[in-house]
Amino acid sequence: MSEIKKMLSSGIRRFVCSSMPGKTVKGGDPVQLSRHEQIEFFFVIRGESRFRIEDKLFDIRPGDLCVIEPWATHASGYSGSDHDLCQFWLHLDRDSLIGNFIQVESHGRFKNILTKTFFPFATADMLRRRWDLAKTGEGITEDSLNRYLRTPLTFILEEVLLGLEQRQLETGNGNISIIESIKQYIMDRQGCRCSLESLEKFTGYNKFYISHLFKEKTGSTIGKYINAVRVRYTAAAELHGIPYKEIAVQLGFSSVQAFSPWNRKHKKKIAEYREWIRKKNDPLVQN
Repeated sequence: MSEIKKMLSSGIRRFVCSSMPGKTVKGGDPVQLSRHEQIEFFFVIRGESRFRIEDKLFDIRPGDLCVIEPWATHASGYSGSDHDLCQFWLHLDRDSLIGNFIQVESHGRFKNILTKTFFPFATADMLRRRWDLAKTGEGITEDSLNRYLRTPLTFILEEVLLGLEQRQLETGNGNISIIESIKQYIMDRQGCRCSLESLEKFTGYNKFYISHLFKEKTGSTIGKYINAVRVRYTAAAELHGIPYKEIAVQLGFSSVQAFSPWNRKHKKKIAEYREWIRKKNDPLVQN
């Protein structure tokens, strides 16, 4: 805990983004790749590693804050060589901002530590407005990040630090934390590789227990929640012009042929969600 507090108080050493020079990816990449509508940031607290954004590899170390733009191809998960890492991730969605600490142990195995941070809408709205200012004709740059996002992101890190210092032991909310962790895990992967066995390994709880608990606390099964996440992703990806072949891969289907029956089954819901995005004039989607 002291290490986390020390790094949060030290602040951002430098930004890392796709427009910066990095090592060109060569050959096969052992890490699963993903791209989605969320804006993501992660702050390195402990450990040195490499992280892929688009076709570049960046050497990152403590104090670096990495920025992942909407729909940018990036590493999802960690490679077998990653170990002894700690990072604080921020997920900026349409109307929410969630922070969580990730600890990577040996061989790329990772888990959530501490309690997730759910920021108020005003904080998420402020960060999104600053993001819009930071976007230039050429996209996000290191200069624009420093100009428009260093201050709000430093404020957010300070708020997290303050929360850790003031947080007291809580009782009775452990089950809620498990559910929120499962939801975030599924959303981060668009429902891909989210079998009960995978969730069992991620949470450390028996798959039958988490299945029953999820239904009890949310009124929905894990399978229905995964489908809802997939519908949301498909609608946004279609509006963004992502090919069906890539959508299928991101959702965990082996091919377009395997994806087609699911797509037809949920066609109405996908269309409804696509229309909702249009009406909301979602800033993450290019019309």
